[in-house]
Amino acid sequence: MRNITQNYPVRAFESTGFYREVAKIDDNYLSFAEASMQILNPGYQRIKEKDHIIINKERNLKRVGDSAVDNPFHAAVKGVPYVVLANDLLKNPGSIFGERYLSKYNYTISGYTAVEGEEAYIIKFDQKTGIKEALYQGSVIVIKKSFAIASIEISYSDKGRRFAKSDIAFLQRPLLMLLGYHFQKTNEMLSLRYSMNGDKWYPYFYKIATTHQVKAKKQKIAGELLVSAELFIRPVPAVKSDFSKKNIMPENYSFQHGVEQYTDQYWKEFDYIKPEHRLKDLVDKQAAGN
Repeated sequence: MRNITQNYPVRAFESTGFYREVAKIDDNYLSFAEASMQILNPGYQRIKEKDHIIINKERNLKRVGDSAVDNPFHAAVKGVPYVVLANDLLKNPGSIFGERYLSKYNYTISGYTAVEGEEAYIIKFDQKTGIKEALYQGSVIVIKKSFAIASIEISYSDKGRRFAKSDIAFLQRPLLMLLGYHFQKTNEMLSLRYSMNGDKWYPYFYKIATTHQVKAKKQKIAGELLVSAELFIRPVPAVKSDFSKKNIMPENYSFQHGVEQYTDQYWKEFDYIKPEHRLKDLVDKQAAGN
């Protein structure tokens, strides 16, 4: 954490991103949104400044393959791309790398690997026994030479899962409770990947996901609610978009551009990414050279 400004860009930089946001109860889609976007990242020194987003194109699918998208909650997910970017743990270490949390975990060097030609440690961690909080378990890939963090994978620890609190921020939760909906959070996941460009590591892939058990007797709903968002990005040092206030995506924005069919040409260079593809699987294959 002390070496962040040596390993990551400290000046603002722009990226092009492909974003996907999905909500499902079991195998039934509540929403399926995608967007092409420009992202202005203020850099890893000015961490109090927020990222800015411009939407190039967007759509909220009404059908995914043979499955219709049906939202019984009649509520939209709002501002999730900003939530994804805010989960960059190198800027917002929170309850993983935050100083007051470091002592709440056990860490183990569990092996070694190579990332972009660099030798790296595989460090696994889990919350300590007896801590009455919903903290995390996971792994971090750390470059030996520079101590740059190349990737992070976390999920709830089994030791603290029972202390998890529901956080259906994208829904009108008090109203839903009155309507008889009950939510119990069961997991929270985060994946982060960084890639070397020049002599710095840049964000490459983000994924956040939460799962809740949801029940509603009147609506005859009982199942697992999954809400996930993935962002695949790459730096574009030569491009400078107009990030004036009128073009920036509002923090409470929701994707409402409904379309019936998936049209490959709509996404140009992203046309190989189909709705049934998991972005993380594609990123893993690309990292492995497949």
